[in-house]
Amino acid sequence: MKKTFYCVMSEFYDDGTVKAAMISRVCEEKPKGSCRRLPKMEAYNIWFDTEPKAAAYMTEVKAMNSKQEVVA
Repeated sequence: MKKTFYCVMSEFYDDGTVKAAMISRVCEEKPKGSCRRLPKMEAYNIWFDTEPKAAAYMTEVKAMNSKQEVVA
């Protein structure tokens, strides 16, 4: 049975900037999360079973931003 899963995509830059966005996807199984390190930043895709859990994580990510440039 297909279900909607929610992904918080976040980028943490070396200068303290944090960018984040949320997307959803309908699929049979929860997608796997991912992490990659690039010069001057790390990018994460973290999947959640519910929108409230993803939204709560977005709140945590926003609190980590020292530059106040979060994209929602």
